[in-house]
Amino acid sequence: MRARWIAFCLWLAGLAGYAPYGDFDPALIDRARDLCAQQTDLMPDSSGEAKRHQVYAQLIKEYPTVAKRRLALAIELGLGY
Repeated sequence: MRARWIAFCLWLAGLAGYAPYGDFDPALIDRARDLCAQQTDLMPDSSGEAKRHQVYAQLIKEYPTVAKRRLALAIELGLGY
C-alpha cells in the first residue's frame, strides 16, 4: 500500500511538472523486486528491516553511480508491485 501511495504521489507531482527523481529505470525496480524475493527466501525469520538492508547493500554494489536515495525508493516501489 505504501509503495502504491508513493507511486501515486510521484505521478501527481509529475502532472504538476515537478520531477524530483526523474525517470526511473524499470530494470532497477525489477532488480530490487528480485532481490527482495531472494532475501525473503534466504532469511524467512529475519525482520523486514534486515532484509531491506541486505537488498540496499546489494543495489549499492550493483549500481554505484545511482544516488542512494533513488535506490531506496526503488526498493519501496519494487515491493509494491
